[in-house]
Amino acid sequence: MEVLISTDSSVESKTSLNLWNPLTGTRLANFRGPPAAPSSLAFIRDEGFAIVEMGKPFIHFWQYGTPTQTSRRILCSGKPGPMCISPDGNFLAVAVEEKISIWQAATGRIVTVINSAHYRPVTALKFNDDGTYLISGAQDGMVLAWQFLVLVAGVSSVPFHSWSDHTLAITGIHVGMGGRKAAVFTVGQDRSLKIYSLINGSLLLSVGFPMPLTYVVADAAETAVYAGGADGSIYQMKLGSPPRSIEHHVATESVTDFIFRKHNHSITALAISADGYHLASGDESGTIHIWDLYSRQAVKSIGNSKTRITNLVFWIGNPDGTRSGKKPTIVFPEVPKLIESNEDERQDKEKLVAVWNRFEQPCETDDIQYQRGVKRPVGNLGQCAEINELKMRLTKCELVNQKLHEFYVDQVLGSNASNVGNKKRKT
Repeated sequence: MEVLISTDSSVESKTSLNLWNPLTGTRLANFRGPPAAPSSLAFIRDEGFAIVEMGKPFIHFWQYGTPTQTSRRILCSGKPGPMCISPDGNFLAVAVEEKISIWQAATGRIVTVINSAHYRPVTALKFNDDGTYLISGAQDGMVLAWQFLVLVAGVSSVPFHSWSDHTLAITGIHVGMGGRKAAVFTVGQDRSLKIYSLINGSLLLSVGFPMPLTYVVADAAETAVYAGGADGSIYQMKLGSPPRSIEHHVATESVTDFIFRKHNHSITALAISADGYHLASGDESGTIHIWDLYSRQAVKSIGNSKTRITNLVFWIGNPDGTRSGKKPTIVFPEVPKLIESNEDERQDKEKLVAVWNRFEQPCETDDIQYQRGVKRPVGNLGQCAEINELKMRLTKCELVNQKLHEFYVDQVLGSNASNVGNKKRKT
């Protein structure tokens, strides 16, 4: 069953997540908690949800199988902003103002911190579908593509691609399918939508609109891209027949493929269903509309929180299973504070939790096992953690080997060549 999950900035409702049936508009379930910050809703595999509390330095977790549905929170070093999780579910990337912190979701341990990611606060964070790149956008108008394995290994904190075509703040990022060959869609307050190639960093298309854009999303097949405007309009642009030139401007409505008009306030969130039939849109007033993409009509209006919609996501799952019937395979960490450090080993070994794998259960010894609600020492971090560690070591060794080769060529071979030349001159 496909469910629409929404979050808003309402404090009075005391609910963080609302689960809706997009066809009937009925509320299926909700999770009690604080309001969620924009672009901060993350799915931790089939284990639970995570959000960033709006205006406060806390990250909240909800785990499936707990009947009370109380959240567990972690204190950050600053006020976090956008948050996303890697496709394998092992790492969370959290923006704390201009910094980007990456930490393990199962242990709560900071892996690395990018202190000089942007000059202004980060406004958007996205992983590509295979987790090899992390894309970030900020108020400085920069869009950066980071090699995630290099960041986790601590080898380098230099972005792989740096795009500075936007002149104002970045308001939305969407990464398409295709792994390293994916396309990156960005929108900003400079009224432009830009499409980049992740494999070579080239600008594929730049489209100007008559108003600032606030959000962007594309369908799974990337046949069309949808951009939300500051006046409540939603622009549809077909990618099957793009403009011949890189620069293109939308001056009138006749140039665009279609404009969805029903919102009276700025668009704050967009989401497309997995089957590609429906588009969900939310605005500043708390209204959510469900659009049929084939008839291009608003078929349902749900939600009336009268506060800003901060996140919209289509989720395939059973809402009843979130409260009971599923035994957790891991226990979320109880960490009092996220310390910005790169320590290889934790001082408290008793609180270490195994990193889980998509295809395997957490590794356990014969005499050390998990029980519901009880954390015990784990003798092995599992295959997934070992593979990640080996990949990090391999990356470090390759870079060290490259530096040694360059040093040998410059210093040893260079000095020998100069000595041979001096001897020939003397003779």
